[in-house]
Amino acid sequence: MKVCPEGHAFEERLVSSCPFCHPDIPLVPNRPPRPWVSFLLSLIIFGGGQFYNGRKARGILTFLGLSAGTFSIWYGIVEFAGNKESGTGLILAGLVLLVPVWLFSLADAYEDAVEIGTGAAAVTERNPRVAALLNLLPRTWGFGYIYAGEVRTGVLLFAAGFVLTIWATRSGLGVLASLLTLVQLATSAHAYVITRRAQTLAAAKHGARLRKIPSGGPWVFRIAAGLIVFFELALAALQVFPVLFSAP
Repeated sequence: MKVCPEGHAFEERLVSSCPFCHPDIPLVPNRPPRPWVSFLLSLIIFGGGQFYNGRKARGILTFLGLSAGTFSIWYGIVEFAGNKESGTGLILAGLVLLVPVWLFSLADAYEDAVEIGTGAAAVTERNPRVAALLNLLPRTWGFGYIYAGEVRTGVLLFAAGFVLTIWATRSGLGVLASLLTLVQLATSAHAYVITRRAQTLAAAKHGARLRKIPSGGPWVFRIAAGLIVFFELALAALQVFPVLFSAP
């Protein structure tokens, strides 16, 4: 059973919007997911909050990403005894994938539950958190812009990032790699902002019909984003400091 913001109830299988209010007014669950339950499920189960919110595809991708990061760290620890260089690389690769995706899943589960309850999720096509994460991960740098509709910018950023990352890795330029990390963080934030703006404009068209979004919600995402930035800066510092220490 779903209801419209005015309280009209319908069977979900029969209609997708309220005919009494407006054809574009979406229905929201009669018992929407609880944000903190979603947050706690993501805390203890890979993708648990996403599955709880009904986001099966996002839950599967989150589970696979976190599982891959965990396996890389585990295998790196096992490999470390025989080959320290290879083991360290696997551990760092696992951390680069595991930490941002895990923090993202916590914030996404909470914020998505809030948006589902208010009806905002039903009137917006793109998720700003997904755009930010796609620009944050090394292998998908630029995909956040493509997801947000800025295809040309995304393709150019992906091509430039691909070439510069290979150059920095093969040349051993730790400073360049660190600068790329900072640019990556900036583009991630920018992708979030432009997608969030589009989401706000879409929701504003139905503002009179949507339930009020709690003012305390976004701080969960801000904390998670801050932790991701701190983690990425720490990795960048690890790349810079060896260069500084080896300088004459």
